Amino acid sequence: MSKNAKDEVLMPNLSLPKKAMLLQTSSTPGFQVVVEMANEAVLQISRDISKLDPEGPDYERKVVERGRRARNISEGFDLLFMSIFAHADSLKKAEAQEDQEAVDAVNKTLGVANSGIHLADPKQSADAIRKTFGIHSAIPEKKAAKK
Repeated sequence: MSKNAKDEVLMPNLSLPKKAMLLQTSSTPGFQVVVEMANEAVLQISRDISKLDPEGPDYERKVVERGRRARNISEGFDLLFMSIFAHADSLKKAEAQEDQEAVDAVNKTLGVANSGIHLADPKQSADAIRKTFGIHSAIPEKKAAKK
């Protein structure tokens, strides 16, 4: 791997639909199991080095080769998962930017400066809503029981 491997992303020109698929996949509970399996694979390969007999034939060569294999696999998984999360994050950032642009456009249209869009206060009474907007609430009023 190159010295700037942390800056690399697999498939940098990935399409938006594929990024969305990666985001969806990485958000499932099963994806965490895949990450755990990859970590376990790296751990098992690293343990193979300690199982070598120091007095056995070609010990030094085997240690170097198994160490190289463990490092390559570890770096490969790191690049794969880093790329998945980078693509998913880029989609999240793009969505957040679109949302902010929409809020800014509404604020500009309504002439509201830096206040954002405010949701109705759930504690506000139905009377206050009627007085403010001249409409009825969605909650039907209870009628007095007839005697």
